[in-house]
Amino acid sequence: MAGVRAILPEPLKNALDFVTSNDEEGESLVRRLLRGFSKGAGLSLLVLLLLRRSRFSRLELRRCLAMGTFTSLFRTLDQELESQERRSALARYVSDKLPALSTDRLEFLINKYRRGISGWVASVLALAVDGFSLTENSVFVTYIVTRAVWYSTTEKVNLLPEKLEFLYPVIVMCLTASQILSSYVCDAPNMDPSYHNFLKWQGQRDPRFFKYYRYPYASSNVELSHAGMGAVESLIYFFKDGLFHAARLYWPIHLFINFVSRNGSPLRFATGLTRSSVFLSAYCTIAWAVIFGYRHLFPYHTLTRFFLHVILTLPGLPILVEDKRRQALIAAYCATYALDDIYKTFLHHFGLRHTRRFGTILTVCSVGIVMQKFYLWVPHAISRNILGIPEKDLNGPQKKPASPREDSPV
Repeated sequence: MAGVRAILPEPLKNALDFVTSNDEEGESLVRRLLRGFSKGAGLSLLVLLLLRRSRFSRLELRRCLAMGTFTSLFRTLDQELESQERRSALARYVSDKLPALSTDRLEFLINKYRRGISGWVASVLALAVDGFSLTENSVFVTYIVTRAVWYSTTEKVNLLPEKLEFLYPVIVMCLTASQILSSYVCDAPNMDPSYHNFLKWQGQRDPRFFKYYRYPYASSNVELSHAGMGAVESLIYFFKDGLFHAARLYWPIHLFINFVSRNGSPLRFATGLTRSSVFLSAYCTIAWAVIFGYRHLFPYHTLTRFFLHVILTLPGLPILVEDKRRQALIAAYCATYALDDIYKTFLHHFGLRHTRRFGTILTVCSVGIVMQKFYLWVPHAISRNILGIPEKDLNGPQKKPASPREDSPV
């Protein structure tokens, strides 16, 4: 880094120092806003570069500006509300408007939920910069709402014993695989277009292909096997080919993870890329294998949506190959598309449609919850360097030991 910096012109050196350095005590509000904006917009541009975008569309550039706006306002508001003087002033102002609320209680709530408050305010202005187009996308809204519900309940609701908590991502992944893949086979036109194209590219099977396998004898002219290969040999070939497809998808993601991680290394990059590629290739291979296997075992049965839901839970099992820290993220990502599919089916059934206003309300409320629980999902490197979270808060609120009773000898 030092060698690269030496050949840069002086203005670029100053800009690099400004972006990468932490906030300084007593720094002006304008400089803090500019620093936060440069970090957020710069991170978005880096992601686009890793995705090999040779040219940026207007929409992509607007999303970068929105991300910069969100980061800038979140960092600045969080730092301002950390000051007791600022909290007291805000509490007095609100108390004057709403006399029923005491100043002390308001100040306590502002301090406790300041990151949620900062997230709410920053999300409104960031969405305004984006033109509120994101909230028209039901997948994006479902993504945010799903995480808000999960992070607000994960510390309170325990459905499984502690020793079996590792099964949460597996169960979620099996259920979402059942919903997504059955929709791909039976109701592909109503799926989210981007995820439909992803399954078509990674799975190497057009959904129209499966209509031959849903009804008795209709599959006689369409076989799983590639030319000159048996069924098992063809599945092995399909799995190997899927590895290359998955690696092309995942390498920018793992490169970015290594870039922002404190302990990134070539070995960690290679290991993570291999595990992710094996997971995704196995996901599609098992899905197609169980569909064709069911047809060959039960040639006289019609493959209904119910049976597809049952047998297509199996492709969720390869999530166990993934790193434990990524299992929950992947399960939540897939759950987003499964829930969005259910949501769209509900709207279609009752003749309703997703609206921008409804999506905006859900998004803003959910972003506040997600940012309040940042320590459950944001990597420390992002929290510290991009969001400006102090080192002492990176692991979230520390539980204080219960104070001893007055009559206790302790």
